[in-house]
Amino acid sequence: MQALVIALLLQIMAVEYLIESRGLLHPYAILVPELLSGLAMLVVLVRIMGGGRIAFNWRYGIFLAALLFTIVFGYMVQDVPDGAMLAGARSYLKFLPFFLLPAVHRFTPQQLHTQLMLLLVLALAQTPLALYQRFVEFADRMHTGDPVKGTLTTSSA
Repeated sequence: MQALVIALLLQIMAVEYLIESRGLLHPYAILVPELLSGLAMLVVLVRIMGGGRIAFNWRYGIFLAALLFTIVFGYMVQDVPDGAMLAGARSYLKFLPFFLLPAVHRFTPQQLHTQLMLLLVLALAQTPLALYQRFVEFADRMHTGDPVKGTLTTSSA
């Protein structure tokens, strides 16, 4: 389970950047988050069907309700085609199984520490890359920091 979480963190924070911005990986590698998410959903479903312990914290319920509220009311308020709505919902829902993993698998404090340390290292790596993007890569084409996004997919990510 730990390897699955680590792989997803690396995929989110680095692989998409290496594909889209640098062209260092095959374009089909962009589908890895969906594959990892499908694998996580299978793990969650197998554990639930196997009668395993389910420790669903009330905070997850609030998160799921807020997420579904955002998707449903965003679709209702805006006049968008159904295909665009499904594509947008896909970007929201593809990581949902990873929020459900703690309900069926108990991570040890050491595993949580490892996950958070990896996330910290990946987050700290954003700063030098963002400085490079701002002052070297995009220095001659812009006067704002809008295109600066580090390894994330958008500057608002």
